[in-house]
Amino acid sequence: MSDSDVSKTQRVNNAKPSNGTPDNATPNNAMPNNGTPNNGMSNTRDVFASVDVNCWIGAYAFREVPHPEPEVLRKVLEREGMQSAWVGYLPGAFHRDPAAANRALYAALASHQPVLKPSPIVRPDWPGWRDELATAVQMGAAAVRAYPMQWGYGPAHPALAELA
Repeated sequence: MSDSDVSKTQRVNNAKPSNGTPDNATPNNAMPNNGTPNNGMSNTRDVFASVDVNCWIGAYAFREVPHPEPEVLRKVLEREGMQSAWVGYLPGAFHRDPAAANRALYAALASHQPVLKPSPIVRPDWPGWRDELATAVQMGAAAVRAYPMQWGYGPAHPALAELA
């Protein structure tokens, strides 16, 4: 039987999740991977389910990014039902010294915390990187970002191991 012989209804009915998840499964009624109840304890998956860790503000050097402002990002998060985001400053990925970009990130997000948490750049091969890391902790950073490709070294570079 060819695909053209299969009715649209049959195709739709066959398009159910193949991972064994019930159609009504949500983070609130899902069980841990081993299938046992969590006995009232918080599930890590639930805690991080509404945090977007892939957010940036600021302009991108190679194409137009519409509305790269924190105010717009907050509206998008609300629309999508997200509680918070770990936000980086996109122009900083292309700076040799990320300190100025991090200051701009902290200033831009100051009035938007705790919804928008800074995720500054730490370049572990740059002088003063430990100070940048200490400042990130002091400013309430949820995480730090590193861009080894933009800095000209690979993932096995010893500076990255030291940062980790």
